[in-house]
Parts: sequence; structure tokens; C-alpha cells
Amino acid sequence: MRASRTLLAFVTGLALGLVVLGAARAYVRIQINGKELSWPSPTISWNLHFAGSQDLPDGSHEFAISKAFESWEDASGSKIAFTRGADVTNGPSAANHVVMFDEINETGYFPNGSGIVALTPISYDVGTGTILDADVIFNAKDYTWSVNGAPNTFDVQDVITHELGHFIGLDHTPSVTGTMWPYVSFNQWLHRTLTLDDRNGAIALAPMGTPARLTGIVRRAGAPVPGASVHAIRVADGLHVCNALAGSDGVFEMKGMPAGDYYIYATPLEGSMSSANLTGNGPVSTAFAPAFLGGFSAPSVITVNASATTNVGNLNVFADRPWVESTSGPVMMLRGETKIVTVYGSGFEANQMSFVIKSPFFTVSNVESGTSWARASVTTGIGTPYGAYDVYVRDSAGIFEAASALIEVNAPAPTLLNLSSLVGNAAGGESITLTGTKFQDGAAVLFGGFEAAAVNFVDENTLAVTTPLAVPGDVDVSVHNPDGQSDVLNDGYSFTAQPVFTQLFPTAGHEDGGTTVLINGASFAVAVQVFLDGQVLAVTWLSPKLLRVVTPAHAPGAVSLLLRNPVEPDTVVDPAFEFVDTPDPKILAFTPGKGPKGGGTKVALTGINLGEINEVRFGADPVTALGGKLAASMSVITAGRVEATTASQSTAGEFGIVARTSTGQGAFASGFTFEGSASTNPGGSGTSLPGAGGCGGVIGGGVDPRSARGELLGFAVGWAAWMLLRRRHQAGAARAKMG
Repeated sequence: MRASRTLLAFVTGLALGLVVLGAARAYVRIQINGKELSWPSPTISWNLHFAGSQDLPDGSHEFAISKAFESWEDASGSKIAFTRGADVTNGPSAANHVVMFDEINETGYFPNGSGIVALTPISYDVGTGTILDADVIFNAKDYTWSVNGAPNTFDVQDVITHELGHFIGLDHTPSVTGTMWPYVSFNQWLHRTLTLDDRNGAIALAPMGTPARLTGIVRRAGAPVPGASVHAIRVADGLHVCNALAGSDGVFEMKGMPAGDYYIYATPLEGSMSSANLTGNGPVSTAFAPAFLGGFSAPSVITVNASATTNVGNLNVFADRPWVESTSGPVMMLRGETKIVTVYGSGFEANQMSFVIKSPFFTVSNVESGTSWARASVTTGIGTPYGAYDVYVRDSAGIFEAASALIEVNAPAPTLLNLSSLVGNAAGGESITLTGTKFQDGAAVLFGGFEAAAVNFVDENTLAVTTPLAVPGDVDVSVHNPDGQSDVLNDGYSFTAQPVFTQLFPTAGHEDGGTTVLINGASFAVAVQVFLDGQVLAVTWLSPKLLRVVTPAHAPGAVSLLLRNPVEPDTVVDPAFEFVDTPDPKILAFTPGKGPKGGGTKVALTGINLGEINEVRFGADPVTALGGKLAASMSVITAGRVEATTASQSTAGEFGIVARTSTGQGAFASGFTFEGSASTNPGGSGTSLPGAGGCGGVIGGGVDPRSARGELLGFAVGWAAWMLLRRRHQAGAARAKMG
């Protein structure tokens, strides 16, 4: 039975997991009505929307998106894997799992004032929790996107790495520097890479072998505490490693932790990350004060062994207290750096709060506090391990609050200074040297939207690079370190090539002009010029292989086509196009819109000037109009109607319909779907249903959430979906919620 569509909108960032109806996991999985969501296979397919991003015409979004998938796929100990299918033209659909930029709110998910930066709509079986479909949609209508930290933009890789956590079945985390934290800021890059806690989430969803488990139960005065946030800190260095959300019975479970010694503490889910940020609908109690297992000053040391289960028994917390920590932004630090670190909240004791970091690599001094803040001078040691660290503030009674994973210690960012060559052929394969500082082994190099064919790490100041096959024109060159940091030289390299012509569609048009023509080929520069019989045309550059032009008025007869890239020889095709005196055909609609790939479906094409159609092809490329198979039969009924029967197709999917006349004129329509039993989506799919994104809330099957917001408002966390990447100002910094 087909399940209803869940509104699971998630804010790009990190936020605590969800409430479960039993033992919770350290990774915080999405759980609705007691069903943990997961894919039927750890190998999940995805497709990129052909249109890409208008903000990134060089295609660099493709690199960023692919790197985000790699971040989750590379999580050690997890079997999560992804396969990329062919680019598609459809929006969110159960037929494939689409990543797309919505430039005009065609999906309906980004109403004016929504504040959503990106979202992940998920369809799942309400009986089993099996995910049937998921898509990732960027709000390109209201926000600008970049891959290089351009001012006042959101980072593609940062945001989609978060959204992919939801895509695979994870909820938000309360760890401030975690990828699944629910807030994001302009130009933020931190979430490009996973924390140890995020990695544990991938292990929990698809473990490789038998992961280590740590369990226990949170109690207050002997009673279980549902929804308590439980955290694990590594004793040796103080790194924040894991967090879990206790179930309705107070039981928590952390899975996938590396072997070692840990401190464990529980804290209420309140402040900047609260139950409102969760998708789950289980109980969350915040009526208690935090506590370490064994006490704050001398916590119990818990040893976790590989592939073993460790039960810590009861983790007892204290009576509630009237103050709350509400810090919502990460603090980034380098080794050997000193910074003023501030924790915000309410009900603090002025000049009475202490400031603690449980790591031998940190030094804290000059502590100050007011009623809504506490701050201190924090210094990291030269050998501080990279990763996330908690900050604890305590009142005069010894009660503490935790800003979990507030500080992230990271390596210095790379600086790209020079290239040994500034010009090369778009065919690629040329060797150049990049010089700069703080390069890391494993760095990637991007030329515009194209990743270098090879990168050899020589030292932290030198990379030996082989240029990629690219689009002619000037491109930015950027270096991307494995930790997510990058640097760019704007217009740092120039690719050159002669344009290649393959075919036109159609090859003829009316003498009055106005015929839309698709030019297929290769090596089209973004600045390519197109001339028809010597007359320059306005060009819509769709890709290095596809251009769109509209013909001018011209006397009947055959004419030449000239394609010109900057600094390269012209490509001339003569004759290429013919102006005729018969009106152009147009397909306005067709029905039905789908049929079996085995053929035999009679399709009615309706439009204008169809009386001279003598050929219909089904299965053409839905973007380029290339290919397709001749209809098994066709007949012209009237000048406004043609009927054609589909022939057998080798593959299922969405395709185009091409109709031609004997003069070479033609009409093209996309959107016909050939259905077949063979699935190209090993991650699972299902029949297409409309849906939306949100942080929870279930819409009944067949209901379009975009027209059912009133129903969503009935769910405690349902409309958090629409807070997805909602911008917010706190502590002087603009940030947004992610889906």
C-alpha cells in the first residue's frame, strides 16, 4: 500500500535528533509514530536536475553536490552508498530522487516570506517506515548560491550535506558544530564535512559489521526522563563524539562510537535546539537539570570496546533550575589561537558563572557573566586535535548547562596564489602547477564547474594538476581541502576550443521568423555567437552541448549557420537551415501522458498547423530532442490533431515527442513517460504523489501538502518544515534554519 507523504523540511545545519518511542540512537534518526525511516537498500540513487543553478552557470554546483554525497558515502563503518543516474528535467517525483534549484517556486514549496533555504521532501510507507522517495530542493527564488564563499550567499555544499542527512533518514542534532544542526549562516562552510556524531548516524542507518553500542537510562528521582539529550565526550582529549535522544522510557543507545574511554552526560533539549526542531512526535521532558554520570567534577570513566555493548545503568539528573543556555552559532578556532567565547542564555547569575572545557588542550581565563551571557578568553594548544568541543557554564550552586560541540578546532584555510599557466585547450590534459599555502593531501581543484583530471599533492604549498575537459572561456580556479575549506582565483584560467556542430532541430522554419531552434554539438563557450546567413542571433546557452536560438524574418531559401567561440576558428555549416512559406507546426498538448515501454499506446497530439506532419517519434531526449523511435503508426485527423501509436522502447522514464513535416519543420514536446517494471532506482521509489518538505507532520495519501498547510499547522512540529532555512538574528549574526 502506498504511504502518505511526510512533510519533512529540514534546516541546513545541525540539530538534535528526534524523540523515539523506545531506546533512542546517538545519531538521531527520523521517527514518526514509532517508525524509524530508512531506505530498503543502503545503495540509493539520485539524479541532478538538468537546469542547474542560475547563480552558477559554470556548473560548479555539480562538483559541490557530488562532494556532499561523497561525505556521507565515505563515513567509515557505514554501508551507505549512492549511484548517480542521468540528469532529468522533472521536479520532485517518486520516479527518481531529484536534486534541483527552484528558481521560480515551480514546486510550490517556497511561498513569499517562507524563509526556507532548502528542503528535503520525503515519501515513506506509514506501516513500515520504508522511504519510498526523497528529493532535495534549493530555494533559488529567494536566495543566492555559491561554491566559493561569495558575500551574502549560501554555500551549496554546506547546505546539501545537511539535507542529505535527512535524505538518508537522519533528524537534527543539538551539537552546534554538527552537520545536522538546524541553522545555517551566509558563507558558512563548516557543514561540508561530517563530525564524529554525523558519522555515527550513517553507521546506525547502515552498519558495516557489528558496531559498538553504549546504552543506559536517564532518570530523575527514580522516574525515566523521556527525550533527554545524552552526550559522550572522549576522556583523552575532550572531543565531543556522540549524542543520543532518550526514548519515552528514558532509555538511550549510542551506536558506532570508536573504542575508548568516555564521559557521559544528559541535558534538556531546550534553548536554540529544542523539540520544535524535531520531526518525531514522542515525548520530550525538559524539567530537569543536566548531570554527568558520576558527577561534574569527577565524571565516571566509561570504557567502550569495539563491537561490544556497554550498559552504564542509570544516569541520574537533578531537579530543574531557572536558567537556560541558548547559544546557536559555532565558534571556529585554530590551533594555538585565543578567542573570546560567549555562551548566551537566560537566568544566568551576574559575575557568578564559571566557564569549563573538559579538555587538556584548552586554557580558560578572564571569565565574566551577566544575566543573559557568560564569556571567557579561550586558548587552544598547538597540538589540539581537530574536531568539536563542549563548553560548560556553571552557577554558584554547581548546576551546569552545556553548549554541546560549540567550538570547532579546524586547520588553517588554503590560499591559492599562482598558476604556472593561465591558458589551455578545453580538451584538457595539460599539466600545470598551483602554488599557495596550507594545501592538504587529498585536495581537489576546480576549473569553473569542472574538476581537475588529476591532482598530485607535492607539499602544503604546491599541487601538480592535470586540466580537465571543459567549456571554452574564462573560469575561476579553486582549491578545496578535504576538511571543506577552499580558496579561489577569480577568472584564473582561460580555456579555448573550436565549436563542434552536430545537428539542428528543426531544420526549417517559417519566413516570418519566430521558430525556436535547438543547436546540438560540443565545446560551446558561454560567450558563443551564432549567425544565421550572417545575421547575429540572441543565444540562450543551455550547456556546452546545447544552444537555443529564435530565427529572424528571412526570405525563403536555404541559409548557412556560423558558430563562433572567442579566440578560435569559426565553425560553418552550409546549408544548415531553410526558410519556407508554410506555417510552423506546434504541439500544445498530448494525451495520455504515459504508457508502457513495450509500446502500443495511442497518443493524441493536439495543436496548430499539424496537417502536414508525416513523422512522429517517441522516446526523444526531453531536453535536446535528439533520438527517439518512429511511431508504430500515425494518422493526421485534422490540422489540429494527430494520433500516433508508441513503438517499443528499451528503457523506462520521461522522454520527448518529436513531430516533423516533409519540409523539415517540426514540433517538440517533453513529458511523456514510458513505464516499465525494471527500476533504475535501487534506493526505492513508488508511485508519484505530490508532497512538501517539513520537520514533521503526516499528510494523508493523495493530498497535496502545498494546498494543505492548515493541516500541517495541526502538528506540533509539522510547520518546522517551513522554517527550513529560516533566517534569524541572534548574537549579531544572521543565520537561517535548514530543512
